[in-house]
Amino acid sequence: MQLASFLQLETETNQAQQEGHTEKKMKIKLPTLSELSEEYDLLLSQKKQAGEQLSHLNEELKNLRHIKSNMDTLLDDERFEEGQTQRMRDAEPEHEQHTTGKDR
Repeated sequence: MQLASFLQLETETNQAQQEGHTEKKMKIKLPTLSELSEEYDLLLSQKKQAGEQLSHLNEELKNLRHIKSNMDTLLDDERFEEGQTQRMRDAEPEHEQHTTGKDR
């Protein structure tokens, strides 16, 4: 007798759980086609704006890289000229020392 009561209780519990799941499924409201279309249009316009911003930023980045390249070239030229000037300065005192030593 206890086994039959247990099985009946278990069956009732399973049925209640299934009904609960069914009620939960019925409570979920799916979006309508018009709502989905509105969301799609919104997302599409956001995508277009983001694409325009990306294009603008890529162009700006290209310009900045060009400017950086020019600055690097100018700085390299300046360092090269400073190096040549320094070598010339270093070479001059040696030349003067030899001349001064011979004059004595």
